[in-house]
Amino acid sequence: MEKATVYRFAVENRARPLFATAIATLSLVLSGCGIFGLSTEQRAAAIELGDSLSSYGQLFAEETSYIRSEVKQLRVFEVSLPAPRSAQLFDERKYAMLGEGLDQKRLERLVQLGGAAEKFGIRLARTADITSSTAEEKLFFTASHNFVLIAGSVAEAAAGVSIGAPAVNLVTMLSTDAYRRRAITRTLTESRPAVRGAVAHLAHEFDPDDRTSLLFVYSQATARLGNLLESSAPSFRSANLTAEDREIVANAFRSVARNRLHIQYVTSRQKQLSNEAGAAYEALLAELNREEARLSDIDAFSEDAARTKLALETLR
Repeated sequence: MEKATVYRFAVENRARPLFATAIATLSLVLSGCGIFGLSTEQRAAAIELGDSLSSYGQLFAEETSYIRSEVKQLRVFEVSLPAPRSAQLFDERKYAMLGEGLDQKRLERLVQLGGAAEKFGIRLARTADITSSTAEEKLFFTASHNFVLIAGSVAEAAAGVSIGAPAVNLVTMLSTDAYRRRAITRTLTESRPAVRGAVAHLAHEFDPDDRTSLLFVYSQATARLGNLLESSAPSFRSANLTAEDREIVANAFRSVARNRLHIQYVTSRQKQLSNEAGAAYEALLAELNREEARLSDIDAFSEDAARTKLALETLR
């Protein structure tokens, strides 16, 4: 072998382990100090927010379906009671207006939004987990894209937003956790307009002072039946009531009592929850961008979402 060839071979093979060692050392330093990867606090915050968004998405999807069912049942009782006013409402064909204020497309979008938020939250939590894989990240991108599309159709909040994985360069390749942090930060940033639009939309739907809100429709249906039961009380004391009539009256009273509690402990909290979700989302983004963050907002949202979900399950 010629001397030049031998020299070149020796230099190249000596450089390879040195380069590999340098890369490994840099990767360890970057990951260990948490400058480019997720810190313990960031990971915990992302997982907590993801779990809470998942729970909340499921909560308001179920709440929407519950309200639709209960409002219609309350209105059925209105025209079915053994009382003069109820008979008058029946003659006015109020039985044909059970779905007033409950537009199918409106409710369908709310349920879809809840489902999308649930999946978005699940994928955020799993992507932030230290054991997550590239497959989880791809599912997270897909879930966030679907959320943006649905939120956009509800609130026109995400026009032109495109979600995708960040470019991989030498630094991000050095640490899977660094890439994961960058992917989460970019995805949350690009989903932010849709999240803000969804928060505003939900706050509107559960605003007690807005006469077009879903909460107002629900509250009015409960109040009307309650007032009708109270004003018709003398009719219910008649000895001529059949067993079927007495059952209708008893079920109507039970329905009003149950829905008043539901409105107090579940529905009336939805506006606050939606605002808390938005604040928690902004807190996580601030933390990921190393800005001043209030991670207590994530804890508050998590606690209130869990408490409200438990109330919904208990009061059914």
